Amino acid sequence: MKVVPVIISGGAGSRLWPASRQSHPKPFLKMADGYSLIQHSVLRAASIVGAAELVTVTSKDHLFLTKDHFDELDSVVLPRTFLLEPEGRDTAAAIAAATIHAKATQGPDAILCIFPADQMIGDLAAFGSAISRAIEHAGQGRIATLGINPDRPDTAFGYIEADGEKVVRFVEKPDVETAKSYVASKRFFWNAGIFCFKAQVMLDEMALHCKEVVDAVLGSYENAAIIDGGRFASIELSAKHLAVAPR
Repeated sequence: MKVVPVIISGGAGSRLWPASRQSHPKPFLKMADGYSLIQHSVLRAASIVGAAELVTVTSKDHLFLTKDHFDELDSVVLPRTFLLEPEGRDTAAAIAAATIHAKATQGPDAILCIFPADQMIGDLAAFGSAISRAIEHAGQGRIATLGINPDRPDTAFGYIEADGEKVVRFVEKPDVETAKSYVASKRFFWNAGIFCFKAQVMLDEMALHCKEVVDAVLGSYENAAIIDGGRFASIELSAKHLAVAPR
């Protein structure tokens, strides 16, 4: 079973300004241990059993900064691919690009694990166990996501309502009173933005629910420019084709 970890690295992280800004986004902030958030994400992704290729979706303007942070991690030997967005897009377009690429390079049954680039996760053992279960579900043709047990009402997170291990719905960032009711119900989790799925399963779902997005991203991938090849490929998505994708 081939697993493709995908790191989604976008946005300036303006809430952390001036430490995080457009020229130096949040994923590149160094933590107390000397590693940046994106480096922590890479190390977690590379530890996944069966990982065949590490894909990072980021802005073309941040390619060299991203590579510099990756190059500091001598222990990570996975083949790397950088999918470069000509301008900032939403998460759906980034996931579509990574999924189209993974299908092309690893096959339709490749399992993608989607990770934000700006997370800190303290309990790595629990994280590894949760990812293993998510990959198992994905291997059965499901789309799996990870939720975080909320320890307080927080309006900075989206929420997932669950019935056991089944997702009932995703909810955008709520107001304070709604967040309080979510936490009190014990049916809601913070949305971690982490997903696992087979490439073809996700493409089939996107064709049903956001066909214009996946069609535009497919065109941008098929007309992409290969900036450099070999073990560390950089693929710049076509701006002309991506521009028609709905936001």
